[in-house]
Amino acid sequence: MDEMQPACRHCNSTARRQLPISTWQPGHYALIDRLERKFNRFVIPRLTYALIAGQVIVFLMIQVDDSLLGRLLLDPHHVAAGEYWRLVTFIFLPNSDSWLMFLIFVWVNLLFGRALEQQWGDFKFNLYMLLGYLTSVATAFLFDIPLGNFSLMMAIFFAFAIEFPDFELLLLFVLPIKVRFLAIFVWCMILLPLVFRPGPSTLADLTALGHYFVFFGPGIVARFKARRRREVFETRMEQLEEIFMHRCEACGMTEEDDSEMMFRVCSKCSEGQEYCETHIRDHEHAG
Repeated sequence: MDEMQPACRHCNSTARRQLPISTWQPGHYALIDRLERKFNRFVIPRLTYALIAGQVIVFLMIQVDDSLLGRLLLDPHHVAAGEYWRLVTFIFLPNSDSWLMFLIFVWVNLLFGRALEQQWGDFKFNLYMLLGYLTSVATAFLFDIPLGNFSLMMAIFFAFAIEFPDFELLLLFVLPIKVRFLAIFVWCMILLPLVFRPGPSTLADLTALGHYFVFFGPGIVARFKARRRREVFETRMEQLEEIFMHRCEACGMTEEDDSEMMFRVCSKCSEGQEYCETHIRDHEHAG
């Protein structure tokens, strides 16, 4: 279906890995596969380029007329009043009005988006963005607040952090930091306001990321359960090793101390004590 190819030239992997939900939750992947066979003809190829191109055009328009920004936000009241273009234009809002920051955001979003498209294929990336669009629109109307495309862009970043956790970015162009740690920091910045100043606007940021949890939530839970099962298994194996480890009753030596040492069990002792070759000769039942 999709070609086996490097997902990103900066990553160590030389083969295409499947979407985490396909690895952790086969049922989800089977569902996406069926949807792809049915709706693949509606896919927008290289969707990332279209999103970036739209943001560049809107950014240039705002440089000419900065009042345009307010007319492009997803505002439920204005949509209800007939300004239906807001249902589309909010997707292309730039992340900054500064030329430098905007160019940085364009580069980062292009990097993240294209890597995900290569990793997942066009259909899965289109589906992910469609779900993000729907959750953003639903959030705006549910909380009755205007929204931009913050959650859409953050969802791309968080998905990239799951797929390529060891990818490094230069923070402030100097300090290398792995994407996984940057994602944890951003999550903290999103979640902390819910604790200290909960409200519709802070809750909306999390709700608008609902599609991220739909895609990755089951897989993340499954991964933690698998890790827990592995820890329990390793603990039990260590306990079994201790149970079956030979130990000399006289000196306490085990096979870890001397792998070539032979141990003997005294059949006359009620508890079947073991002794090393050195001390079995001195045992009271020897001879």
